[in-house]
Amino acid sequence: MAKQWSKQEKINIVNEAKEVGIINTAVKFNLSTSTIKR
Repeated sequence: MAKQWSKQEKINIVNEAKEVGIINTAVKFNLSTSTIKR
């Protein structure tokens, strides 16, 4: 089962994606890029 992210975690991930790029953030958090783009 996939990890359930809290609302604050999601906000942090989105903010980081804006700063360092979606690809780097996806690798760091082990996410697919499509998850972040939603």
